[in-house]
Amino acid sequence: MKVLILGATGFLGSILYQKALQEESLTVVGTSRLSNAAKNIISLDVMDKHLVAQTIESIKPDVVIWCLMSMENEDQLIEIGLKNVVTHLSEVTKFIFISTDAVFVDGRGDYDELDPTGLLPSEARLAIYVNAKHAGEQYLMKNHPYHVIVRTGPLYGDNHYIEKCTLQIIEHIKESKPYYAWENVFRSFVNVHDLSDALLELTKNNVIGILHAGPRQKESYYTFNKKRVEQLGFDSTYICPVIVPKEENPYISLDTSLRTDKISELLPTVFRNI
Repeated sequence: MKVLILGATGFLGSILYQKALQEESLTVVGTSRLSNAAKNIISLDVMDKHLVAQTIESIKPDVVIWCLMSMENEDQLIEIGLKNVVTHLSEVTKFIFISTDAVFVDGRGDYDELDPTGLLPSEARLAIYVNAKHAGEQYLMKNHPYHVIVRTGPLYGDNHYIEKCTLQIIEHIKESKPYYAWENVFRSFVNVHDLSDALLELTKNNVIGILHAGPRQKESYYTFNKKRVEQLGFDSTYICPVIVPKEENPYISLDTSLRTDKISELLPTVFRNI
């Protein structure tokens, strides 16, 4: 089976790519926007329609996994890049799209796959990213039935592969400076290795539709950050709780935790708690 991983050098994509290479049943090609010397990673800018068409025609993938993210340019990535890719796929090619818990904008938490998503007003800090992910989901549902939309909360790594936010906290600790973390903002934090395992399972089965990935237990940013730095061997007493006043931050979704019963029933992957 041929698997094409779009964005194979990012935080998620690089772990997924390395795990996929170890699967004897898979022939794996990864992409990077910049040239990369790693085995089977090719340079591809999904904004280039002709290059996308040539790449897909050459590889003829059975499964494509979208691990691309651009934040401030996410709207262009979806509006142009996603459509460039999907337009050139065979209808029997499975497309796995990594989305986000942030499409749930009302912040009530404990969302299942059937709960309605929403849009942020243009003045919201994350509006471009969230609204683009929302648009990507809608486009796939209308134009490529053989898809899986995987929604996930914030990702974190292990002792050797540390996410950017935690590295910033560690710098505060090393300098004996307090780090203030939200005590009333809750997420389903997802280990990148577990998510990668689940994505590989999805390449091998016929599961389609929307799946929420992650553990059943939610954490506030405060409890997550404390547990994460303790996991890495650092003093967590420098992490201090702070309450986010909703009236001063109207566009922050206080709770986007995900109900993950469905993925637990369908896949053997066990998502760990922090």
